[in-house]
Amino acid sequence: MAIKYQMYKKMEDQILEYCRYITKLSQENHTPATSGNFSIRDKEDSNLFWMSASGVDKGTLTPREFIPLSLSSPPSSSHKTPSAEMPLHRALYSLVEEARFIFHSHHPVFSIWAETFSKKNIGTFYGYELIKAFSFVYKNQTQDQKGPTHEQEARVLLLENTQEMLELEEYLKTKLNLEEINTQCFILRKHGATFWASSLPEMKRHVEALFSLCVMELGIRHEKYLSF
Repeated sequence: MAIKYQMYKKMEDQILEYCRYITKLSQENHTPATSGNFSIRDKEDSNLFWMSASGVDKGTLTPREFIPLSLSSPPSSSHKTPSAEMPLHRALYSLVEEARFIFHSHHPVFSIWAETFSKKNIGTFYGYELIKAFSFVYKNQTQDQKGPTHEQEARVLLLENTQEMLELEEYLKTKLNLEEINTQCFILRKHGATFWASSLPEMKRHVEALFSLCVMELGIRHEKYLSF
């Protein structure tokens, strides 16, 4: 018990900052009906991450409702259960060394936008100034090589919805092309969007950018969706 308390105390401030952001997201309809889940990688032990418990109101989430989990062993017995999407978080932390924050949103705008791509497994944005908000725009480019940011293509992985999270975890571990999915996000159709980031400011920037791009695309194609 003392060891777990010490583990918790060293992360409390960072998780509290994350909870403040989660409250804001909840107010913006990213977590309807207790949906959505969040995690943060431990700052000292890269094999450990902290994840929001299942079934709790994300609008009033506190650090005490985050559960410590290991990348290399199954969850230990606890009075709290991690969210069902826990295997997806585990896969992303295993695959992306620099990932420190993961957020799974259930805002309807992501699911509606994904459906405009029918059976395609990649959704794209092109020509928008806001594409420069994604970290990939400047990755692997020197100052001399940078071109107009709106001429970059932003790509989001689109996957069919499933409740078989262990199977999806295995798919991500073996098939996810991190260079192809340059927005650091994938969407489960008719379910939600999962983002990963190296810092909380990067997470905020990516979530806001993708949300705004989806709204603009839906507004261009279907004016009635502008109310989102």
